[in-house]
Amino acid sequence: MGRTSRWDRPPGPRDLRWFVRLFGKTLIIIGLLMFGFVAYQLWGTGIEYSRAQDRAENQFEELLELTGQQASSAAPTSTTTTETPTTTEAPTTTAGTTTTTASTTTSSTTSSTVAPTTTSTVPVVDIAALGIEDGDSIARLEIPRMGLDDYVVAGVGREELKKGPGHYPQTPMPGQLGNSAIAGHRTTYGGPFLEIDEIEAGDEIIVTTPYGRFVYLATTTEIVGPDAWEVIATTDSTIATLTLTSCHPVGTASERIVVHAELDVTQSDAPTAAVYNYGRDAVANTSGQLPGENATDPTTTAVSTTSTPTSTTSTPTSTTSTPVPTSSTSAPTTTLVPQTLPADTLYSVLPGGGTIGGGDGDDGEAAEDAFSNHWFTDTSAWPQVAIWGLLATAVVVAGYFVAKRFRNSWIGLSVVAIPFVVALYFFYQNVNRLLPAAL
Repeated sequence: MGRTSRWDRPPGPRDLRWFVRLFGKTLIIIGLLMFGFVAYQLWGTGIEYSRAQDRAENQFEELLELTGQQASSAAPTSTTTTETPTTTEAPTTTAGTTTTTASTTTSSTTSSTVAPTTTSTVPVVDIAALGIEDGDSIARLEIPRMGLDDYVVAGVGREELKKGPGHYPQTPMPGQLGNSAIAGHRTTYGGPFLEIDEIEAGDEIIVTTPYGRFVYLATTTEIVGPDAWEVIATTDSTIATLTLTSCHPVGTASERIVVHAELDVTQSDAPTAAVYNYGRDAVANTSGQLPGENATDPTTTAVSTTSTPTSTTSTPTSTTSTPVPTSSTSAPTTTLVPQTLPADTLYSVLPGGGTIGGGDGDDGEAAEDAFSNHWFTDTSAWPQVAIWGLLATAVVVAGYFVAKRFRNSWIGLSVVAIPFVVALYFFYQNVNRLLPAAL
């Protein structure tokens, strides 16, 4: 007599053993689902990150082509002063003889003196012309010590950091005077800053932007609290520095690890003047003024210096020479004095506030700290979690009835395997939105 199929067996009694078996199966299913979620965080988000980096690379290449000729537009213009010699012919007449003409060449006796300009011009690049939006690729970041070669995107909100290391819009671009700051994950979404704690003093941090290649040398590393946003503020606007921030320890958001670096001018292109928020929000790139309350503050206003030509003319004393005055002109030279952005006004300049995790990338809305998002912060994820959870459950139930119909578990499994994996993937994706970003 053959073995009875499980689909033809009579239901067993629902005694204590039945409930114990049900409880055990439930724990096994929950454990498998949790294992799948961990796998999604470690590998699934890494796949999403890799695809985002591919798009960022293509976007950055397009940006390089777009700005190929803009870098030279910041070069200061030179002026010249010329003097023009004048030739005159003076007739000589003698009574009773033929008139002859003597040719006499006279030079101008006018001298011109132009007061030299002693200040140096800080080039200003028109970043606003690029139309950078949050999430756009803006730079390439290389850290040999970490084996990192990724593309940096604009903004440090949750969605931006899924694509790559994010640049704080409140800080200058890399390669500009002032303190440029970049944030990145250490675990999920590729974990670009996983080994940030291994950076040592003197290590190179190379940033390539549409306006040049800049080599920074690491100086110090510190651990600070999540509200120590002053570490990304500019303290010296005459030099170019770089700050890298990430969550610390790995897998938590209780503290921040901060790496400071300074531009090595011997290996880098010349830095340019600071432009904040990519020239958006009424930032006047050519004047350097910042939006908001501090637009008229002397510490945030660009100052221009114009040289005025001074000329002197000597009076001719010769009766055989005709003086011809010459003019000398000098184009005005504008010198941009880099702005100093005080630490206590760092976030009053732009909409919103926040700590050293970044902003949500939406102009006019309060900035959020992407690293400090705690459990269940993104409440908009709940409907998606419910929808995809119910859909995954419905797929499983459908698979059960298919298997029962054909009296074969493998048939039911093969029918629903792919739909279930797809539904489970989006379920995990939305559950991940409810977790702290640092996990």
